[in-house]
Amino acid sequence: IAYIKAELCLVAFTGASVAALPGLIEKLERAGCTPRVVRLVLSTGYTFNLAGSNIYVTCAAVFLVQLAGVALDGSQLLVLLSIALLTSLGSTSAAGSAFLTLTATMAGLNLVPLEALGLLIGVERLMKCRSLTNVIGNTLACVVISAWSGVLDRAALREALAPRLQTAFPDTVAGKR
Repeated sequence: IAYIKAELCLVAFTGASVAALPGLIEKLERAGCTPRVVRLVLSTGYTFNLAGSNIYVTCAAVFLVQLAGVALDGSQLLVLLSIALLTSLGSTSAAGSAFLTLTATMAGLNLVPLEALGLLIGVERLMKCRSLTNVIGNTLACVVISAWSGVLDRAALREALAPRLQTAFPDTVAGKR
C-alpha cells in the first residue's frame, strides 16, 4: 500500500479510481510486472473487479432495508448479494457511479422506497473506501497474476518495495531477525 500511496491519495481526492491508472501502470511495470499483464489485468479489473463498489452497494442496501424495518431471510439476503454483485459490474471508475448502481439495485429489489436513498446523499462523497478498495484489489491482482503466470521479475519487485519495507520493518529487512 505504501508503494502506491500517491495513487491512493489521488483517488481519495478525486473520488475516481480511474485517475490513478497511469501512475499504477508505471509503478507496476517498474515493480517487475510485464506491460502486457499490467495493461490486461488493470483494464479488466477496472471493468470487472469492483469489489469496493460491491461491498458498498451491499452494505448500503442492507442498511436501508434494516432502517425501513424490513426483515430479510437468508434467501432474500443471498438474492440481494447476487443482484448487488451483478449491478456493481455496471459501475464505472468514475466518481459517484456506485451510488447510481445502488439506486438501480434498490429500484430492482423494490424493498424500500427510493426516497430512502436520500439518507445516504449527505455522506456519499465521504465513502472513498470503495474506490480505494478497487485500486488496491486491482493492483494486488496484477502482481498475483504476474507471479502466477511466471512473468514477475521478483528482483525488480524487491528493489521497488525495499525502501518502503525498510521503513516499515527495519529489523526484519536489516537481517536482525
